[in-house]
Amino acid sequence: MEHEIEAIKQVVAAIEQAQRTESVEDFVSLFREDAIWTTGHGKFLKGREEIAAFTAKVLPGAMKESTATYEVTHVLFIRPDVAAVKVRQRQTTHDGTPLPDAPEGSPMYVMSKEDGHWRLTANQNTVVVA
Repeated sequence: MEHEIEAIKQVVAAIEQAQRTESVEDFVSLFREDAIWTTGHGKFLKGREEIAAFTAKVLPGAMKESTATYEVTHVLFIRPDVAAVKVRQRQTTHDGTPLPDAPEGSPMYVMSKEDGHWRLTANQNTVVVA
């Protein structure tokens, strides 16, 4: 399972990279076609097309002032090809300094292995309230 955990961590690293570079295409490519996503503000998105449309509105320009780091904190394999992945998301300056007053994020990604690749399937972003 360690190999699978590393592969899942690579998907989370790709999410972070897509966010940093504001690449809508790279971000959306990580989802299954029929994926669902609930944003940190509670907006429900269904399917890659809807996720892409929303992301195209909010991602470009979003990293102008700061960026974020993503750290896998727990992986629960529901089946060998399905995993619930808990992530710690922290806002930082572009040089990596944590933003002290920024809320932390606590995304949950349910991933499924499709054709040998882990894909985002059912996901929720959550803001941690102090």
